[in-house]
Parts: sequence; C-alpha cells; structure tokens
Amino acid sequence: MPTESHPKISQRLAVHLHIYYEDMWEEIREYLENIKDYPYDLYVTLTKDNPELTAKIKAFSPNATIWLVENRGYDVGPFIDFLHHIDLDSYDLILKLHTKNKTKNKGNSFHLNGYRFTQALWTNHLFKGLLASPRLARKILFHFQSDATLGMCGAKTLLSAEK
Repeated sequence: MPTESHPKISQRLAVHLHIYYEDMWEEIREYLENIKDYPYDLYVTLTKDNPELTAKIKAFSPNATIWLVENRGYDVGPFIDFLHHIDLDSYDLILKLHTKNKTKNKGNSFHLNGYRFTQALWTNHLFKGLLASPRLARKILFHFQSDATLGMCGAKTLLSAEK
C-alpha cells in the first residue's frame, strides 16, 4: 500500500530482455521477481528457436511477447528491433536487460573506475545495480517518477566518476 515514504509508482514500464546466453534465464527471472509488484510488459528477443525456454518464459509471464532476431549487433541490434515493435508512447520507462557470457575470459580480469572485475562479477554488478531487491527497484522507479530530467541509471560501480 502506498504511503508517504512509499508513494505509488505510476510509470508504464516496458522490459526488453535479449537472451543470447539461454542458461541465464533462471537468474534473470529471479531478478525480474523484484519488480513483480509493478505492472510491466515483458518483451523477449531470442537468437534461435527454443520451445523449452519459450515455455519457461511464458510460465513466468504469460503475456510476454517473444520473437526471434538475427544474431547481429550484440544486444544493441535486438534492442533497436524491439523499439520498432512497440508503441513508445505507451510507456514512460524502458528497462533494457541482456545476458552476458560469465565464462568469457574466465580468470582474466579488468579494471574499471578503480574496481577489478571478472566477467562474472561485471555481469552481477550490471543486474544487481538495477534489480538487486524490490526496495532498490522501487527506489529507482521512484527517482524516475520524481525527476523528469533523469534519463538513465545503472550500477554505481560501473559508472564513470568523470562528469
């Protein structure tokens, strides 16, 4: 129930999920559970037909829209395809998610903004920075609702400190 400290979130939300690494569905589903209290439309793009995965997605979100896209443009090509499939005027916010290869360069690491990341740690920060908990999701949605100048958000550790 909305209160002064927990106001009602009224934005219309579209979630675009591009799944290339199909084994990540269960993990992403758990993150999506953190926005279950907010109505959203789920759009999923896949690069190959997978009836088992499609059934799992539909079991989670019966109204999900799922379609195949060419495997090109990494996650950006499917996102542009998604933008052409929806009526942008029907939504206030778009949550863009995509899978990452957690095993790529396993053991290797890189530095970003003073932090050392492996591929798996980077992936975890990407998701946790947006959907770590229902409380975080609510906080982010509230910030978008209360600040019309806010255009994008992500994990603090992955954002550059430079302005």
